[in-house]
Amino acid sequence: LTMHSEESWAVNRIGEIKMANLYYFSWASILTAGLQLMSFANAILGMSKKDTMSIVWIGICKVCFVIFGAGMHIWLNISDKCDINDLTSGAVTFCSRTVLALTVSLTGMLVGGIVVLIRFVQKLSNSCHCDRVQAHIEIILSSFLLLLFAAAVALITGIGGPGQSVGDLY
Repeated sequence: LTMHSEESWAVNRIGEIKMANLYYFSWASILTAGLQLMSFANAILGMSKKDTMSIVWIGICKVCFVIFGAGMHIWLNISDKCDINDLTSGAVTFCSRTVLALTVSLTGMLVGGIVVLIRFVQKLSNSCHCDRVQAHIEIILSSFLLLLFAAAVALITGIGGPGQSVGDLY
């Protein structure tokens, strides 16, 4: 099951890129807008130019937001074909992989958002000088996300998954 629009400008019905400039520059504009947003957030909140970790965590939130939007688009198109047995049987189905994409993206947004919020609150309060503890916590959280994303990429973009072709989830 492949989810492609018949009226898409950038990809055809089977997911092949038919207008590369439109496809790649759409992604480039998302990347540029994200970099501008991160730069603006750092300027507004008074973060230093050397604080690249806040930019990385905001980037994780942004990537997960894009994955969530694409996964939700697919889910809204297939939800009437999925039943509860597809999700609870333990079998790896198209429906369960789509729910996995939504769950992983929400988890990434939640973890990244909490880390960014803690970093900004800590910067504004200047009361805690616990950089080592914060670094260890961020290493643990980023390792967790790395393992989660690695498993999700294998399941979501594999054969029969919602992100198996270019015009789908990824």
